Amino acid sequence: REALSLQPNHGEALRELAWTLFSQRKMDAALPYFEQQARLHPRDAQARVDLGWAYANLGLHHQALQEYEAALQQDPGHVYAWVNRGWSLFHLKDYLQAEEAYRKALELDADNPDARVNLVLLYLQTNHREKARAELTEGLKAMPNDPRLLRLRQKLAGNPGSPG
Repeated sequence: REALSLQPNHGEALRELAWTLFSQRKMDAALPYFEQQARLHPRDAQARVDLGWAYANLGLHHQALQEYEAALQQDPGHVYAWVNRGWSLFHLKDYLQAEEAYRKALELDADNPDARVNLVLLYLQTNHREKARAELTEGLKAMPNDPRLLRLRQKLAGNPGSPG
């Protein structure tokens, strides 16, 4: 906070403080700093993705989607704008668009662990176990030691009759 008192418009100081508060699970306290960062740097795709992620973690998925869309207008290749867009759409139960967002992220970065894990989770949620299994297999080829993928493999193997 000291850096901000000296330079209240400094983007990196805002980002650092926001993420520090966020990592301490002080989401409500972090939000104004994410918002200020995005206001000061409206063309910074990462600032918009950060703000979207803050909104999403507060359950404000509609607001998060607006930020991800703004980020994608600035940088259509921003992988985490696509991943996080998928995450918010998933939480809004728009599974088709969430799947499209995760697929776009994987098109940009075939080994993105978050897109892959989230796609497996989406398929489990929507009772598409074979698709989940196929995505899990692809993910494990690239990331054989990813603990999330290993847990999902165990879940798929252990509960063949459950939707996930």
